[in-house]
Amino acid sequence: MEGLLITYNIVPYDATFDAKYEVRRFLNRLSKEFKFLGKAKMLVAPSGLKGIIVVDLREYRDNIEILGEEKFKSRLKEEFETWIQNQDFLYVNKIRFLDFLVENSIEELIKVMEHYAKIIDDDWRLTLKTRGLIQDRSELIKKLARPIEQPVNLKDPKYVIHVEFLGELVGFYLEKND
Repeated sequence: MEGLLITYNIVPYDATFDAKYEVRRFLNRLSKEFKFLGKAKMLVAPSGLKGIIVVDLREYRDNIEILGEEKFKSRLKEEFETWIQNQDFLYVNKIRFLDFLVENSIEELIKVMEHYAKIIDDDWRLTLKTRGLIQDRSELIKKLARPIEQPVNLKDPKYVIHVEFLGELVGFYLEKND
């Protein structure tokens, strides 16, 4: 796991300042258990994309591996849900765990897809959130899909690869449907 993708409200008003404060409090609270979270770099509204905060954890991959990625994710999700229930989050509304957070270059994107090609053993789908940053989506989809030999299923795939374009960075996460 290389990052967190956190979304917050921008309607009826832009809550960037409030959401940043909430996320910083959340990370500081969790830093009692996971010290590195207190030092994690937060990218607020990357490339002007309001409604998004990225927490860059690439520097702490080893820490996460030592803790156990699933255990770490589970604890963050549990704490997130507690904060939602207790209304400690008033502006933040969703958290996603990014398997990969890479520079926005086709070479880096294809490397990630080559990694997923080793995991995907059944039908799959690619979902892009380009946020208006990509001109030719169909060409990009063709390039990204090339490494994976399994059949594509747009309606009910076993795997869904999510690709989030965040300006200079791109986040990836994989969902497995049972």
